[in-house]
Amino acid sequence: GRLIGLIVDAVSDILTLGQDKFLPTPDIPSTEIKEFIESVATIDDRMIQLVATDQILEARVDHAA
Repeated sequence: GRLIGLIVDAVSDILTLGQDKFLPTPDIPSTEIKEFIESVATIDDRMIQLVATDQILEARVDHAA
């Protein structure tokens, strides 16, 4: 396997959530977007999306090749 890292401009929050807080990804008309979201969680009035970074990086590496 390849070792790949990410650089981000900013981080606004770091959350620790139990597995019970996550729900299946809701129906999204675009399958291209849905494949990059693993699940969602709601906290207070916010919806948090768990991004499938492995899918994003895999797609990016495939696109670059």
